[in-house]
Amino acid sequence: MKNKIKTLLLIVLAGMMLITLTGCGKEDNKSKEEEKVDLGKWNENVYTNEYLGMKITLPEGWTAATDEQIAKLMNIGEEVLKDEGKYMSEVAKQTSRYYASATEDATGSGIIVMSEKTPGATLDDYVKALKTQLTSMTQMSYKVTHEGEAKLSGTTWSTLTLTETTYGVAQRYYVCEKDGSFVGIILTSSNGEEKLDTIAKFFE
Repeated sequence: MKNKIKTLLLIVLAGMMLITLTGCGKEDNKSKEEEKVDLGKWNENVYTNEYLGMKITLPEGWTAATDEQIAKLMNIGEEVLKDEGKYMSEVAKQTSRYYASATEDATGSGIIVMSEKTPGATLDDYVKALKTQLTSMTQMSYKVTHEGEAKLSGTTWSTLTLTETTYGVAQRYYVCEKDGSFVGIILTSSNGEEKLDTIAKFFE
């Protein structure tokens, strides 16, 4: 089950990136290379990101993704990690950015924090496209169980909660708009929607 859920996470991430209305990858505007980027930092089991105003405290049994794993999600070579300036320059060019990820060792339940640039789209556009993308996936069977809003880390987010019967998991997407990008938090649970509520309490 653990490996199946990890595979599911990767598939869903790919699906989320596909909803970008302008395409993913690096931006054409070279001035963005100078953009300041705050990916946040882990201090043992605590993640903080001042830009997002977010703090995540992982309980025992959860493992955070390494810098190398986060870089791989953005298709940035590990060799760039040796030079912080070059790494941040590469991150600044991305239209899809990954800030943090963590997995529960025993179950594969997980957290992903990311953002996407979609110029010209509204928050409603983005959430609607996300819902359409997920529920139309042929390799998985998603059903929306709840749509609404929720407070997390002091921010009001649009939320989309779904169950996926092929893998037997539940997922919740939190989405908000910030500085021309849509920030997304993806929670995945192998123990039903109640576990999503538990994971959400990791956020301060």
